[in-house]
Amino acid sequence: MSKRIVITTGGTLGDHLPFIALGAALKQRGHQVVMALNPAMLVYAERAGLEVVALPDIARGPDHARQNAHVWDHWAKLEGRASPPVAPDISLDEYIEQARVLAECSRTADLLISTSIRVLGLVAHHVSGVPLITASMNPSMFAATGDQAQSPEVGQYAALITRMVAALGGQAPLIRSASDLHARHILLASSRHFSVAERAGFAAETSITQTGFWFYADPAWAAWQPDPALRAFAA
Repeated sequence: MSKRIVITTGGTLGDHLPFIALGAALKQRGHQVVMALNPAMLVYAERAGLEVVALPDIARGPDHARQNAHVWDHWAKLEGRASPPVAPDISLDEYIEQARVLAECSRTADLLISTSIRVLGLVAHHVSGVPLITASMNPSMFAATGDQAQSPEVGQYAALITRMVAALGGQAPLIRSASDLHARHILLASSRHFSVAERAGFAAETSITQTGFWFYADPAWAAWQPDPALRAFAA
């Protein structure tokens, strides 16, 4: 039976393209798929033949990623180097507005699939009542020990989620551990050949399903060829 499925994610191209591949695969199975994304990523979903809803976010596309490339320089922290500040982000009110838009487009959906790296999906779930699945491409998030599951970050996320849900008129959830920051069913887009999810710190009823990787093939890339400089570098 065909279902209406809303998919949302955040981050850069590396976070979006696999989720768009997931949406395309679900559409091929006969489902109506809506991608709720930041404005810079809509074109990729549209080229995949998917419906789109623009979240009221800044354009977090390739240009934004290049301007903030130091955010992904994880060696800096290990080496004790100071990182430049991240470009100004959105306010809490603007983030709440994103959650409102996502909740509204999810009210008539049968399922919401949301990235694990943002709380928008969890907020929309508690506001709209739509069933939620958490999806992630980051195995390290599910390798935490029990001690990490009780980290101060959990309290910070709990306060943020409670405030956002209350602002949108929903019933705030009880968040006691990292397990409560995810849906009860988690799709982990990784291979067991490279990682195995650790169940410590997650509720007994939580299921973590490793699906393998999700590969996106943009129609615009069909005739792509590397330029001479890249060919020389890779030779």
